[in-house]
Amino acid sequence: MADPTVVGAYCGDCNGSITVNLAQGESPDVMYSIDNGFTWQSSNFFDNSCITDHLILADNTTTAEPPVSNTAQVPSAPDLNMLKFSYTCLPNENKAEAIMEISGGTAEYLLSYIDPLGQEHDAGSSMDSIAFIIEDLRVGDYHFFVEDRLGCVKDSLIRIYDDCLKFPTGAGNQLPLDFGTTVLLEPGGNLNIQINGLTTDENVEVNIFSASGRFIYHRLIENSTEWLEKVNLDRGLYFIKLNSNSGKSKVLKTFIF
Repeated sequence: MADPTVVGAYCGDCNGSITVNLAQGESPDVMYSIDNGFTWQSSNFFDNSCITDHLILADNTTTAEPPVSNTAQVPSAPDLNMLKFSYTCLPNENKAEAIMEISGGTAEYLLSYIDPLGQEHDAGSSMDSIAFIIEDLRVGDYHFFVEDRLGCVKDSLIRIYDDCLKFPTGAGNQLPLDFGTTVLLEPGGNLNIQINGLTTDENVEVNIFSASGRFIYHRLIENSTEWLEKVNLDRGLYFIKLNSNSGKSKVLKTFIF
Protein backbone atom coordinates (compact mmCIF):
# COMPACT_ATOMS: atom_id res chain seq x y z
CA MET A 1 0.00 0.00 0.00
CA ALA A 2 1.30 3.43 -0.93
CA ASP A 3 1.13 6.39 1.45
CA PRO A 4 -2.38 7.84 1.73
CA THR A 5 -3.35 11.37 0.71
CA VAL A 6 -4.44 13.27 3.81
CA VAL A 7 -6.21 16.63 4.20
CA GLY A 8 -6.25 18.14 7.69
CA ALA A 9 -9.32 18.99 9.77
CA TYR A 10 -10.16 22.31 11.45
CA CYS A 11 -12.88 24.25 13.27
CA GLY A 12 -13.10 21.47 15.88
CA ASP A 13 -14.94 19.32 13.34
CA CYS A 14 -14.24 15.99 11.64
CA ASN A 15 -13.88 17.62 8.22
CA GLY A 16 -10.55 16.18 7.14
CA SER A 17 -10.17 13.49 4.51
CA ILE A 18 -8.10 10.39 3.72
CA THR A 19 -7.61 8.90 0.27
CA VAL A 20 -6.24 5.34 0.34
CA ASN A 21 -3.69 4.73 -2.38
CA LEU A 22 -2.85 1.21 -3.53
CA ALA A 23 0.35 0.46 -5.43
CA GLN A 24 -1.63 -1.43 -8.10
CA GLY A 25 -4.33 1.28 -8.30
CA GLU A 26 -8.02 1.15 -7.46
CA SER A 27 -10.01 -2.04 -7.91
CA PRO A 28 -13.75 -2.76 -7.58
CA ASP A 29 -12.81 -5.92 -5.67
CA VAL A 30 -11.18 -4.00 -2.80
CA MET A 31 -12.93 -2.83 0.37
CA TYR A 32 -11.42 -0.12 2.53
CA SER A 33 -11.42 0.74 6.23
CA ILE A 34 -9.71 3.49 8.26
CA ASP A 35 -10.91 2.36 11.69
CA ASN A 36 -9.06 -0.96 12.04
CA GLY A 37 -11.77 -2.88 10.21
CA PHE A 38 -14.76 -1.74 12.27
CA THR A 39 -16.47 -0.33 9.17
CA TRP A 40 -15.79 -0.92 5.49
CA GLN A 41 -16.63 0.81 2.23
CA SER A 42 -15.97 0.30 -1.47
CA SER A 43 -14.65 3.86 -2.03
CA ASN A 44 -11.03 4.65 -1.27
CA PHE A 45 -12.00 8.21 -0.22
CA PHE A 46 -12.97 8.97 3.38
CA ASP A 47 -14.30 12.40 4.25
CA ASN A 48 -15.48 13.56 7.70
CA SER A 49 -12.17 12.38 9.17
CA CYS A 50 -11.17 13.61 12.63
CA ILE A 51 -7.82 14.83 13.90
CA THR A 52 -6.36 11.53 15.11
CA ASP A 53 -4.34 8.49 14.02
CA HIS A 54 -6.05 6.04 11.68
CA LEU A 55 -5.23 2.40 10.89
CA ILE A 56 -5.98 1.84 7.20
CA LEU A 57 -6.91 -1.58 5.81
CA ALA A 58 -7.48 -2.58 2.18
CA ASP A 59 -8.98 -6.04 1.62
CA ASN A 60 -9.20 -7.73 -1.79
CA THR A 61 -12.38 -9.74 -1.43
CA THR A 62 -11.51 -12.10 -4.32
CA THR A 63 -8.41 -13.53 -2.64
CA ALA A 64 -7.61 -15.28 0.61
CA GLU A 65 -4.77 -12.87 1.32
CA PRO A 66 -5.06 -10.84 4.53
CA PRO A 67 -5.77 -7.12 4.20
CA VAL A 68 -2.82 -4.81 3.57
CA SER A 69 -2.41 -2.01 6.05
CA ASN A 70 -0.96 1.44 6.59
CA THR A 71 -1.42 4.32 9.00
CA ALA A 72 -2.44 7.93 8.55
CA GLN A 73 -2.60 10.90 10.84
CA VAL A 74 -5.12 13.63 10.07
CA PRO A 75 -3.43 16.87 11.17
CA SER A 76 -4.88 20.15 12.28
CA ALA A 77 -5.38 22.43 9.25
CA PRO A 78 -5.36 26.26 9.30
CA ASP A 79 -8.56 27.29 11.03
CA LEU A 80 -11.13 29.67 9.61
CA ASN A 81 -10.37 33.19 10.77
CA MET A 82 -11.48 36.74 10.14
CA LEU A 83 -8.05 38.17 9.61
CA LYS A 84 -8.54 41.89 9.08
CA PHE A 85 -11.40 44.41 9.06
CA SER A 86 -11.26 47.90 7.62
CA TYR A 87 -13.71 50.58 6.59
CA THR A 88 -13.53 53.90 4.78
CA CYS A 89 -16.19 56.55 5.19
CA LEU A 90 -17.66 57.90 1.95
CA PRO A 91 -17.55 61.71 1.55
CA ASN A 92 -20.45 63.56 3.16
CA GLU A 93 -22.41 60.36 3.88
CA ASN A 94 -22.94 58.16 6.89
CA LYS A 95 -21.96 55.23 4.69
CA ALA A 96 -18.76 53.19 4.62
CA GLU A 97 -16.92 50.93 2.21
CA ALA A 98 -15.78 47.96 4.29
CA ILE A 99 -13.50 44.99 3.67
CA MET A 100 -13.19 41.79 5.70
CA GLU A 101 -10.13 39.67 4.94
CA ILE A 102 -10.54 35.97 5.69
CA SER A 103 -8.04 33.13 5.91
CA GLY A 104 -8.00 29.40 6.60
CA GLY A 105 -10.93 27.07 6.28
CA THR A 106 -12.22 26.15 2.84
CA ALA A 107 -13.27 28.87 0.41
CA GLU A 108 -15.80 30.09 -0.73
CA TYR A 109 -16.67 32.27 2.28
CA LEU A 110 -20.04 33.81 3.19
CA LEU A 111 -20.08 36.92 5.38
CA SER A 112 -22.99 38.38 7.31
CA TYR A 113 -23.38 40.71 10.28
CA ILE A 114 -25.84 42.05 12.82
CA ASP A 115 -25.75 45.83 13.32
CA PRO A 116 -26.16 47.64 16.66
CA LEU A 117 -29.95 47.77 16.09
CA GLY A 118 -30.14 43.99 15.78
CA GLN A 119 -30.79 43.97 12.04
CA GLU A 120 -29.17 41.21 9.99
CA HIS A 121 -27.25 41.96 6.78
CA ASP A 122 -25.78 39.77 4.05
CA ALA A 123 -22.32 41.10 3.18
CA GLY A 124 -21.67 38.79 0.22
CA SER A 125 -19.22 36.02 -0.59
CA SER A 126 -15.72 35.65 -1.97
CA MET A 127 -12.71 33.34 -2.14
CA ASP A 128 -10.65 35.61 0.16
CA SER A 129 -11.48 39.26 0.93
CA ILE A 130 -15.12 40.38 0.97
CA ALA A 131 -15.90 44.01 0.10
CA PHE A 132 -19.28 45.39 1.13
CA ILE A 133 -21.10 48.62 1.95
CA ILE A 134 -22.36 49.51 5.41
CA GLU A 135 -25.28 51.73 4.47
CA ASP A 136 -25.88 53.43 7.81
CA LEU A 137 -22.79 53.19 9.97
CA ARG A 138 -23.70 53.42 13.64
CA VAL A 139 -21.73 53.64 16.82
CA GLY A 140 -21.93 50.31 18.61
CA ASP A 141 -21.18 46.61 18.30
CA TYR A 142 -21.24 44.87 14.92
CA HIS A 143 -21.43 41.09 15.18
CA PHE A 144 -19.81 39.46 12.12
CA PHE A 145 -20.22 35.85 11.04
CA VAL A 146 -18.22 34.01 8.38
CA GLU A 147 -19.11 30.57 7.06
CA ASP A 148 -16.94 28.51 4.74
CA ARG A 149 -17.88 25.92 2.12
CA LEU A 150 -17.73 23.04 4.63
CA GLY A 151 -20.05 24.75 7.09
CA CYS A 152 -17.50 26.00 9.62
CA VAL A 153 -18.75 29.22 11.23
CA LYS A 154 -16.70 31.78 13.16
CA ASP A 155 -17.85 35.08 14.61
CA SER A 156 -16.23 38.27 15.81
CA LEU A 157 -17.61 41.27 17.69
CA ILE A 158 -16.24 44.57 16.40
CA ARG A 159 -17.08 47.87 18.05
CA ILE A 160 -17.42 51.01 15.94
CA TYR A 161 -16.70 54.10 18.00
CA ASP A 162 -17.31 56.80 15.38
CA ASP A 163 -19.91 57.09 12.63
CA CYS A 164 -19.20 58.66 9.26
CA LEU A 165 -21.13 61.91 9.73
CA LYS A 166 -18.77 64.86 9.33
CA PHE A 167 -19.24 68.15 11.13
CA PRO A 168 -20.04 71.14 8.90
CA THR A 169 -17.18 73.50 8.18
CA GLY A 170 -16.81 76.05 10.94
CA ALA A 171 -19.00 74.18 13.42
CA GLY A 172 -17.35 74.62 16.79
CA ASN A 173 -13.76 73.40 16.75
CA GLN A 174 -14.35 70.27 14.68
CA LEU A 175 -12.30 69.39 11.63
CA PRO A 176 -13.72 70.60 8.29
CA LEU A 177 -16.12 68.65 6.11
CA ASP A 178 -13.46 67.47 3.66
CA PHE A 179 -11.23 66.05 6.38
CA GLY A 180 -11.51 62.27 6.01
CA THR A 181 -9.95 59.45 8.01
CA THR A 182 -9.50 55.75 7.42
CA VAL A 183 -8.64 53.43 10.30
CA LEU A 184 -7.50 49.91 9.34
CA LEU A 185 -7.65 47.36 12.13
CA GLU A 186 -5.42 44.30 12.06
CA PRO A 187 -5.45 41.58 14.74
CA GLY A 188 -2.11 41.33 16.44
CA GLY A 189 -1.40 45.00 16.92
CA ASN A 190 -1.24 46.97 13.67
CA LEU A 191 -3.19 50.18 13.30
CA ASN A 192 -3.06 51.88 9.91
CA ILE A 193 -4.32 55.46 9.91
CA GLN A 194 -4.88 57.35 6.68
CA ILE A 195 -5.85 61.02 6.67
CA ASN A 196 -6.89 62.77 3.48
CA GLY A 197 -8.47 66.05 2.48
CA LEU A 198 -5.75 68.14 4.13
CA THR A 199 -4.69 71.48 2.70
CA THR A 200 -1.02 72.24 2.10
CA ASP A 201 -1.13 75.21 4.47
CA GLU A 202 -2.64 73.21 7.36
CA ASN A 203 -0.55 71.16 9.77
CA VAL A 204 -2.15 68.39 11.82
CA GLU A 205 -0.77 66.91 15.02
CA VAL A 206 -1.58 63.24 15.65
CA ASN A 207 -1.43 61.78 19.18
CA ILE A 208 -2.46 58.28 20.25
CA PHE A 209 -3.39 57.42 23.83
CA SER A 210 -4.44 54.20 25.50
CA ALA A 211 -7.82 53.89 27.25
CA SER A 212 -6.06 54.68 30.54
CA GLY A 213 -4.63 57.91 29.11
CA ARG A 214 -1.09 56.65 28.58
CA PHE A 215 0.68 58.49 25.75
CA ILE A 216 1.77 56.11 22.99
CA TYR A 217 2.52 57.95 19.76
CA HIS A 218 3.03 61.42 18.28
CA ARG A 219 3.38 62.63 14.70
CA LEU A 220 3.16 66.07 13.05
CA ILE A 221 1.84 66.18 9.48
CA GLU A 222 3.16 69.28 7.73
CA ASN A 223 2.13 70.68 4.34
CA SER A 224 0.71 67.40 3.09
CA THR A 225 -2.67 66.49 1.59
CA GLU A 226 -2.49 62.82 2.59
CA TRP A 227 -0.79 60.80 5.32
CA LEU A 228 -0.48 57.07 5.93
CA GLU A 229 1.15 55.56 8.99
CA LYS A 230 1.31 52.08 10.56
CA VAL A 231 1.52 51.92 14.35
CA ASN A 232 2.03 48.64 16.23
CA LEU A 233 -0.41 48.36 19.12
CA ASP A 234 -1.62 45.63 21.46
CA ARG A 235 -5.25 44.56 21.74
CA GLY A 236 -7.38 47.22 23.41
CA LEU A 237 -9.13 50.58 23.16
CA TYR A 238 -7.24 53.63 21.84
CA PHE A 239 -7.95 57.33 21.33
CA ILE A 240 -6.52 59.09 18.28
CA LYS A 241 -6.50 62.86 18.79
CA LEU A 242 -6.11 65.14 15.78
CA ASN A 243 -5.34 68.84 16.21
CA SER A 244 -4.69 71.32 13.41
CA ASN A 245 -2.73 74.55 13.65
CA SER A 246 -5.94 76.43 12.83
CA GLY A 247 -7.47 75.29 16.12
CA LYS A 248 -9.67 72.50 14.82
CA SER A 249 -9.62 69.08 16.48
CA LYS A 250 -11.22 65.65 16.45
CA VAL A 251 -11.00 62.51 18.54
CA LEU A 252 -11.32 59.03 16.99
CA LYS A 253 -11.88 55.94 19.12
CA THR A 254 -10.85 52.54 17.83
CA PHE A 255 -10.38 49.04 19.18
CA ILE A 256 -7.67 46.57 18.20
CA PHE A 257 -9.21 43.07 18.39
